[in-house]
Amino acid sequence: MRIGVMLRSIDEDQGIGIYTRNLIPRLLHQDPDNEYVLVYRTPRYLGQFAAHPNAVEVLLDVPTKLLWDQVGMTWLAHRYDVDLIFHTKFSVPLVTNRPSVMTLHGSMQLVHPEYFPPLDIAYWDRFMPLYCRKADHLISNSELTTTDFVERLGVPREKITTIHLAADDHFRPVKDAQRLEAVRRKYGLPSRFVLSVTKPFPGKNVATLIRAYAALPPTLRSALVLVGRGLDRYIDDLQLRDPRIAHEIVTPGWVDQDDLPAIYSMAEVFAFPSRYEEFGIPIVEAMACGCPVVASNTGAIPEVAGDAALLVDPLDVGGLAHALESMLEDGLLRARLRARGLERAQSFSWEVHVTRTLQVLHDVCGVPSTSRPTVRPPGIDRCSVAQ
Repeated sequence: MRIGVMLRSIDEDQGIGIYTRNLIPRLLHQDPDNEYVLVYRTPRYLGQFAAHPNAVEVLLDVPTKLLWDQVGMTWLAHRYDVDLIFHTKFSVPLVTNRPSVMTLHGSMQLVHPEYFPPLDIAYWDRFMPLYCRKADHLISNSELTTTDFVERLGVPREKITTIHLAADDHFRPVKDAQRLEAVRRKYGLPSRFVLSVTKPFPGKNVATLIRAYAALPPTLRSALVLVGRGLDRYIDDLQLRDPRIAHEIVTPGWVDQDDLPAIYSMAEVFAFPSRYEEFGIPIVEAMACGCPVVASNTGAIPEVAGDAALLVDPLDVGGLAHALESMLEDGLLRARLRARGLERAQSFSWEVHVTRTLQVLHDVCGVPSTSRPTVRPPGIDRCSVAQ
């Protein structure tokens, strides 16, 4: 079987990019009998998988995302005679005769369109129903996402397979004092802090978290560390710098993925009060590193966190403040949730995710998992629709 994989999102910093970079090497490793034509939009990752004999890497030079998806991939799927097109993000070519699978990373645009620019919602309203009808099967990151697509877009439930995401293998408790201190100094972190890994987006509910932190008794406040690109300006734009706590809000910006486990391990509490999270990988990362979690009782967070977190109404500033206060005051509570979190995190596995993803790809294609002659030797190809 020859699978063409649309990888225009592989170099994204957050969410989908992290998912894609975890998925692809594992697919290549766990499925050596089938061929993967890995198609990029930018050259950044060309050669990343050169050591895999079942991979051909292609740079597809097409100017816009829509043309890349619809024209470039249709042309390339024919050129490479792929049996199946797999996109790790929302879309599939609409005019190809090749079977296709796409991943649904969430349903926020369906549930909270007010969080997005009107043009984004217009695109979703026009194209997402077409993509869902065209794709032979859909992979969803949570039961919440599956249900939203079934109920709001009328996608048959049997057409969607829910496969939970997981934290990368390097997310585990960090106990090396030298490494912890090195990371602390690198990002200018205080000795004690409440942590949130987030982004400047209304649904992430940063304003409510800052107000809840400000409501804590002064004796319990140490610092609120908000990890993510663009948060410093976002906080200023929303005028959230309460003079009482302005010096306690730390915004180190984007943090290297290799350093995040140490930051999770140092934090007293991880706070994630998202208004509507479709999965929430940072919750799994925090639990895997032994950091006790306070999070929302909405969206997919209860599905992901189970009983391993304190769950609160994300719109209730007082309730969130009370949960943080309870966690900071009660060492036994933190220890209990730390133990539950470590156990809960083990139920999310990339090995299981990849195994189930491969089953979907094989079932859709209907082709036995046997080797075929390569279209061209494994390596790198550069092409455009003008060729």
